[in-house]
Amino acid sequence: MSEQIPDPLAYPRPSSAASPQDGMTLRDHFAGEALGGMLGNVCNEHDRKTIRTNQKIVAEYAYKLADAMLIERMKGGAK
Repeated sequence: MSEQIPDPLAYPRPSSAASPQDGMTLRDHFAGEALGGMLGNVCNEHDRKTIRTNQKIVAEYAYKLADAMLIERMKGGAK
């Protein structure tokens, strides 16, 4: 992802000594949603085999979609 694209936290919460993690980024959230949509449309064994043999490509595409969503968000979203 380009350093120009802001990637805020998806579910920000205050950090504490017991739980220093701030949560997932919006990019990770968008990629997960895109991946869920892609995998939710797998209808037959051929599609499942294609996904299994191209996992890296599918994951990369989910993040490309997430990056596109962040860029569109910077512009103010769809009008």
